[in-house]
Amino acid sequence: MIPRVATVAATLLLLLLVVTSAPVQATFSIVAVDTITGEVGGAGASCIAGSQIINDIIESVGAVHTQAWYQSGNQNNAHDLLAEGQTPDSILQWLYANDIQDRPEWRQYGVVTLAGAGASAGFTGVATDPWRGHITGPGYSIQGNILLSQQIIDSMEYEFLNTEGPLEEKLMAALEAAKVPGADTRCLPNNKSAISAFIRVVRPGDGGTTYLYEVINNTSGTTEPIDLLRVAYDAWKLLKQADADSSTVQATPLVIEANGSDTALVTVTPFNNEGNPPSDGVSSVSTANSGSGSIQAGAQDNGDGSFSAVLTASTTTGLDTITATVEAAGQFVALNQPPVVTYYRCGDLDGSLTETVDIADLVYVVDYMFNAGPPPPILEASDIDGSGGPLDIADLVYVVDYMFNGGPLPLCN
Repeated sequence: MIPRVATVAATLLLLLLVVTSAPVQATFSIVAVDTITGEVGGAGASCIAGSQIINDIIESVGAVHTQAWYQSGNQNNAHDLLAEGQTPDSILQWLYANDIQDRPEWRQYGVVTLAGAGASAGFTGVATDPWRGHITGPGYSIQGNILLSQQIIDSMEYEFLNTEGPLEEKLMAALEAAKVPGADTRCLPNNKSAISAFIRVVRPGDGGTTYLYEVINNTSGTTEPIDLLRVAYDAWKLLKQADADSSTVQATPLVIEANGSDTALVTVTPFNNEGNPPSDGVSSVSTANSGSGSIQAGAQDNGDGSFSAVLTASTTTGLDTITATVEAAGQFVALNQPPVVTYYRCGDLDGSLTETVDIADLVYVVDYMFNAGPPPPILEASDIDGSGGPLDIADLVYVVDYMFNGGPLPLCN
């Protein structure tokens, strides 16, 4: 018979092992890298709060997820091995042989590194709860336990591999692929996939400021955390993009003579939906026009958050609408409220944008000067004698001389 003291001691030891391990964590997750950009990321969800605890990323190195019966000591060891430059396979071998509680069969890991062309490895202990398993490939490891079936991680892999765009887009798509009721079977009674969810991406040079880190920590009832994570993620993306209404396009001056040489400066200032510069910078600004003037297609970066391009006047009168498109965070946004530049001919007193001074212009200026009629719409066109002053009797005499006596052409300084 086993002594009672020994039985009690064994029971206490077992209880100690249980209570020093956290409950099963993040039952479906992915770690991944982009070997071209050097980005490292991870995403996951669980039917308990705080699933983000499993995530450990080392900038420009790789990532590890420590899940199932999570133990912080194992995660710390995994972090250190990752920092040393160990391969994913060697990290998992060491963790198996040196489990902090000598219970490696309770653990599940996914490891990926930028080194080795995106080397990855996964481990699923035989004592983790079914369905359990992992899938690895170049640049990613996907793992889960207490799942409905293998289809959960298969769907995650498919979406990760077939989604276009940066690493964060692929991670978000992979997580959404697992968004089915009971993906973590403990959440099936609430008709949702999980209680908490997270997504994280670290870029080279981030330091203490993570490029992307969104967490939905604890949802109640039937609220789906991955849906809330999508909302938070989309809001984060908008901060990186130019907003069509907040951004500005200005042209100075708005009225220039149709002489083929006068110019206007077009200034584009991109802002996001909160009225700040796009958080990830601006890749390019392009400008275009609808009229017969000419404009630089690519605006120049002024170094102060604004971009500028030169518009050269047409040789014919008319209106020219200036448009701008901002590229930021991979999104091209056409800005609203484009300015309209007017090309005028000197002496166009009635603002009709005709090519020659005619009797209608003369009638208009006489009405303005002697009958309190409206002022000329284009003031720049009214300094007919080139004196630099306002429209006056000298301008009227000048235009009459031009029209009826073969006098000189209007000057308009």
